[in-house]
Amino acid sequence: MEKTLLRKLQLAELGMAKKFVAFCDEHDLRYYMLSGTFLGAVRHKGFIPWDDDMDFGMPREDYDRLLEMCQNKKVQFEAHNWFVDHADLNHYRYILRIEDPSITLQRSFAENDEISSAWIDILKYRSLFSCII
Repeated sequence: MEKTLLRKLQLAELGMAKKFVAFCDEHDLRYYMLSGTFLGAVRHKGFIPWDDDMDFGMPREDYDRLLEMCQNKKVQFEAHNWFVDHADLNHYRYILRIEDPSITLQRSFAENDEISSAWIDILKYRSLFSCII
């Protein structure tokens, strides 16, 4: 992906993350950065230069509350996964994705191309402690 396009994507995802964090804070939902998102924040003071997505984790009970809010359309962002969109067979992921449909991109994996929106992945864990170990 061209460097300027990647940076635009990263900035869009940062805006999405800020909305997600504000929503979680407002509703007392616990969250934390994961994977390259956490590593980038610590090591690069932002994004890993070549990273094209963000990952957050939530304890299971908070994730389940968020999922219920998404299913009842009580969120201020687009959220998709199999549980939210079970009638739409195109959403085959179990990971919750917060998406911005105004930003589309084409990603190529081996023999498959995928057209998708900019997104942030939200993963659930049994507890915060299990993530730290």
